[in-house]
Amino acid sequence: MNIRTITALALAGAASLLVAGAAAGFNGHDRHAGDHAHSAQAFFERAGHRGGQGRRRAAATLFRYLDADGNGALARTEAEGVIRSGLGRFDGDGDTTLALEEFAGLWAEFSRPRMVDAFQRLDEDGDGRVTEAEMTGPLDRLFRFGDVDEDGTIDAGDLRQRRGLRGGFGME
Repeated sequence: MNIRTITALALAGAASLLVAGAAAGFNGHDRHAGDHAHSAQAFFERAGHRGGQGRRRAAATLFRYLDADGNGALARTEAEGVIRSGLGRFDGDGDTTLALEEFAGLWAEFSRPRMVDAFQRLDEDGDGRVTEAEMTGPLDRLFRFGDVDEDGTIDAGDLRQRRGLRGGFGME
Protein backbone atom coordinates (compact mmCIF):
# COMPACT_ATOMS: atom_id res chain seq x y z
CA MET A 1 0.00 0.00 0.00
CA ASN A 2 1.50 3.37 -1.02
CA ILE A 3 1.49 6.57 1.03
CA ARG A 4 -1.32 8.13 -1.06
CA THR A 5 -3.59 5.17 -0.29
CA ILE A 6 -2.70 5.26 3.40
CA THR A 7 -3.35 9.02 3.54
CA ALA A 8 -6.66 8.68 1.71
CA LEU A 9 -7.74 5.92 4.06
CA ALA A 10 -6.71 7.99 7.08
CA LEU A 11 -8.74 10.94 5.80
CA ALA A 12 -11.68 8.65 5.11
CA GLY A 13 -11.39 7.30 8.63
CA ALA A 14 -11.32 10.82 10.06
CA ALA A 15 -14.43 11.73 8.07
CA SER A 16 -16.11 8.56 9.31
CA LEU A 17 -15.28 9.50 12.89
CA LEU A 18 -16.77 12.95 12.36
CA VAL A 19 -19.95 11.41 10.98
CA ALA A 20 -20.13 8.84 13.78
CA GLY A 21 -19.49 11.48 16.43
CA ALA A 22 -22.15 13.75 15.01
CA ALA A 23 -24.61 10.90 14.76
CA ALA A 24 -23.95 9.65 18.29
CA GLY A 25 -26.61 11.91 19.75
CA PHE A 26 -29.31 10.54 17.44
CA ASN A 27 -31.36 8.02 19.36
CA GLY A 28 -33.41 6.67 16.47
CA HIS A 29 -36.66 8.22 17.64
CA ASP A 30 -37.37 11.44 15.79
CA ARG A 31 -40.17 13.61 17.09
CA HIS A 32 -39.64 16.00 14.18
CA ALA A 33 -39.91 13.52 11.31
CA GLY A 34 -41.36 15.06 8.20
CA ASP A 35 -41.55 14.15 4.54
CA HIS A 36 -37.86 13.27 4.47
CA ALA A 37 -37.86 11.12 7.57
CA HIS A 38 -36.33 8.12 5.82
CA SER A 39 -33.63 9.82 3.73
CA ALA A 40 -30.01 9.54 4.77
CA GLN A 41 -29.56 13.31 4.60
CA ALA A 42 -32.51 13.82 6.94
CA PHE A 43 -30.89 11.40 9.38
CA PHE A 44 -27.66 13.40 9.39
CA GLU A 45 -29.52 16.69 9.66
CA ARG A 46 -31.25 15.31 12.77
CA ALA A 47 -28.11 13.64 14.08
CA GLY A 48 -27.09 14.99 17.41
CA HIS A 49 -30.39 16.79 17.96
CA ARG A 50 -29.99 16.17 21.67
CA GLY A 51 -26.43 17.49 21.46
CA GLY A 52 -27.34 20.88 20.06
CA GLN A 53 -27.53 22.74 16.81
CA GLY A 54 -23.77 22.87 16.26
CA ARG A 55 -23.39 19.11 16.04
CA ARG A 56 -26.46 18.81 13.82
CA ARG A 57 -25.15 21.48 11.44
CA ALA A 58 -21.70 19.89 11.38
CA ALA A 59 -23.17 16.49 10.51
CA ALA A 60 -25.38 17.94 7.79
CA THR A 61 -22.47 19.94 6.34
CA LEU A 62 -20.24 16.88 6.29
CA PHE A 63 -22.96 14.80 4.64
CA ARG A 64 -23.57 17.41 1.91
CA TYR A 65 -19.82 17.74 1.31
CA LEU A 66 -19.31 14.00 0.92
CA ASP A 67 -22.51 13.46 -1.11
CA ALA A 68 -20.80 14.37 -4.39
CA ASP A 69 -23.76 13.59 -6.65
CA GLY A 70 -26.22 15.35 -4.33
CA ASN A 71 -28.73 12.51 -4.38
CA GLY A 72 -29.25 12.40 -0.60
CA ALA A 73 -27.59 8.98 -0.25
CA LEU A 74 -23.94 8.44 0.62
CA ALA A 75 -21.95 5.47 -0.61
CA ARG A 76 -18.60 4.81 1.03
CA THR A 77 -16.86 4.84 -2.35
CA GLU A 78 -18.44 8.22 -3.07
CA ALA A 79 -17.16 9.67 0.22
CA GLU A 80 -13.70 8.20 -0.33
CA GLY A 81 -13.65 9.73 -3.81
CA VAL A 82 -14.42 13.17 -2.39
CA ILE A 83 -11.64 12.78 0.16
CA ARG A 84 -9.14 11.61 -2.46
CA SER A 85 -10.13 14.47 -4.72
CA GLY A 86 -9.64 17.00 -1.93
CA LEU A 87 -6.27 15.54 -1.09
CA GLY A 88 -5.24 15.77 -4.73
CA ARG A 89 -6.47 19.35 -5.18
CA PHE A 90 -4.85 20.75 -2.05
CA ASP A 91 -1.59 18.74 -1.92
CA GLY A 92 0.45 21.58 -3.41
CA ASP A 93 3.85 19.95 -3.07
CA GLY A 94 2.71 16.54 -4.29
CA ASP A 95 3.98 14.63 -1.25
CA THR A 96 0.59 12.88 -0.78
CA THR A 97 0.02 14.55 2.58
CA LEU A 98 -1.51 17.82 3.61
CA ALA A 99 0.55 20.25 5.64
CA LEU A 100 -1.39 22.78 7.70
CA GLU A 101 -1.20 25.41 4.95
CA GLU A 102 -2.53 22.90 2.40
CA PHE A 103 -5.22 21.67 4.78
CA ALA A 104 -6.42 25.27 5.18
CA GLY A 105 -7.69 25.20 1.59
CA LEU A 106 -9.57 21.95 2.13
CA TRP A 107 -11.03 23.28 5.37
CA ALA A 108 -12.13 26.52 3.71
CA GLU A 109 -13.87 24.56 0.95
CA PHE A 110 -15.58 22.26 3.43
CA SER A 111 -16.70 24.99 5.81
CA ARG A 112 -17.84 27.51 3.19
CA PRO A 113 -21.54 26.54 3.43
CA ARG A 114 -21.52 27.23 7.17
CA MET A 115 -19.76 30.54 6.57
CA VAL A 116 -22.39 31.49 3.99
CA ASP A 117 -25.16 30.53 6.43
CA ALA A 118 -23.60 32.72 9.14
CA PHE A 119 -23.28 35.61 6.69
CA GLN A 120 -26.89 35.27 5.64
CA ARG A 121 -28.06 35.22 9.28
CA LEU A 122 -26.20 38.48 9.88
CA ASP A 123 -27.39 40.11 6.63
CA GLU A 124 -30.83 40.93 8.03
CA ASP A 125 -31.98 43.00 5.03
CA GLY A 126 -30.67 40.46 2.49
CA ASP A 127 -28.71 43.01 0.46
CA GLY A 128 -25.56 40.88 0.27
CA ARG A 129 -23.62 43.17 2.59
CA VAL A 130 -23.18 43.03 6.35
CA THR A 131 -23.23 46.40 8.08
CA GLU A 132 -21.77 47.30 11.44
CA ALA A 133 -25.30 47.51 12.84
CA GLU A 134 -26.07 43.99 11.56
CA MET A 135 -22.84 42.68 13.08
CA THR A 136 -23.39 44.33 16.44
CA GLY A 137 -27.01 43.15 16.70
CA PRO A 138 -26.00 39.73 18.06
CA LEU A 139 -23.54 41.47 20.38
CA ASP A 140 -26.37 43.68 21.69
CA ARG A 141 -28.46 40.57 22.38
CA LEU A 142 -25.49 38.88 24.09
CA PHE A 143 -25.02 41.80 26.46
CA ARG A 144 -28.76 42.17 27.13
CA PHE A 145 -28.82 38.50 28.12
CA GLY A 146 -25.38 38.05 29.68
CA ASP A 147 -24.69 41.30 31.55
CA VAL A 148 -26.98 40.45 34.45
CA ASP A 149 -25.72 43.22 36.75
CA GLU A 150 -25.74 45.74 33.86
CA ASP A 151 -22.21 47.01 34.54
CA GLY A 152 -21.15 46.87 30.88
CA THR A 153 -19.17 43.64 31.22
CA ILE A 154 -19.96 39.95 31.16
CA ASP A 155 -17.97 38.21 33.84
CA ALA A 156 -18.04 35.03 35.89
CA GLY A 157 -20.53 36.54 38.34
CA ASP A 158 -22.97 37.29 35.50
CA LEU A 159 -22.60 33.78 34.18
CA ARG A 160 -23.21 32.25 37.60
CA GLN A 161 -26.32 34.38 38.08
CA ARG A 162 -27.65 33.71 34.58
CA ARG A 163 -26.90 30.01 34.43
CA GLY A 164 -26.50 29.02 38.07
CA LEU A 165 -23.01 27.70 37.29
CA ARG A 166 -20.10 27.41 39.70
CA GLY A 167 -16.81 28.69 38.39
CA GLY A 168 -18.34 30.79 35.60
CA PHE A 169 -16.76 28.76 32.79
CA GLY A 170 -13.24 29.25 34.19
CA MET A 171 -13.40 33.04 33.91
CA GLU A 172 -12.34 33.71 37.49
